[in-house]
Amino acid sequence: METGAITTNEPSYVIEGKLDDYLRGITADLIANSEDKSEYYGAELKGYKTADETKAKADGWQIFYADENNIYIIANEYIERQYIPYSTKKDANGNRVVTTNKPDGGSAYPRGAALTNILEDYKGTDDIEARLKKWSNSYFSKGYTSTNANIKAVAYMLDTVAWKDFAGDNAEYAIGGPTLELLFKSYNEKYDTGYMAEATSAVGYQIKKTESDSWSDFILGMIQMDELYIAPSGNKNAYALRIASPAASSSLNVYRLDANTHMNIDAYAGNNAGFRPIVCLKNTIGLQKNTDDAGKIYYTIKE
Repeated sequence: METGAITTNEPSYVIEGKLDDYLRGITADLIANSEDKSEYYGAELKGYKTADETKAKADGWQIFYADENNIYIIANEYIERQYIPYSTKKDANGNRVVTTNKPDGGSAYPRGAALTNILEDYKGTDDIEARLKKWSNSYFSKGYTSTNANIKAVAYMLDTVAWKDFAGDNAEYAIGGPTLELLFKSYNEKYDTGYMAEATSAVGYQIKKTESDSWSDFILGMIQMDELYIAPSGNKNAYALRIASPAASSSLNVYRLDANTHMNIDAYAGNNAGFRPIVCLKNTIGLQKNTDDAGKIYYTIKE
């Protein structure tokens, strides 16, 4: 294998070391260690295909976050209600099987849906996979468990079997949206802010902007009008983004990010929030940087 420094204008960086590092493209660890996350977070990813676009389809995808091992992408718009998946429940052998229940509509917002119809298919924290608990580390590191309605709603959003059709050949798994901790990791790294989420009881989380602030159930004007976090439809297709985290204020409440940039709480039965799935790309995946005719940068999966 040829080694040495390789310079290319295509990914626009110099790779010190193995040629196969270059051939992999822009990897998760390169993004994670980048000093300017705004170069990546929010950029369009073209060409990602879900496992079955008749069942799982998004208008487009954006780079949402990267750690040392994986790149995470998010649907750039609330998914249409027809693509919101059915719930799953455990059979007699402990395997998750698809039900005939799914989040219901009844909303003035065409892509909003309530979580009422799926609650009885989940037990609570027992249904959340170990690999996903890192995105709710504050909760699970304290040993909290719950069978409350709000954690059942979260279990649906983190149900990789239910959301599997969004996980294509290049993905490890897909979920129904970000947790508070994942959202704040992305936002803090992109904007050099210090938003915090803390599980204050088994019921759920509270949040704050800075270390010196008091814990609260909401943050007014939290997010800049950035389409990575605030979907471009504003309040047209859904009023808010569903967040996969329970709120400490009530066993009925989960979090949402409103179109007016406020982080707020919402009952699981609220039907004005929509879903923007998160996909974890395989740790072998790298990206290729491209520029369109108008000079806009976008990325594709490195083949």
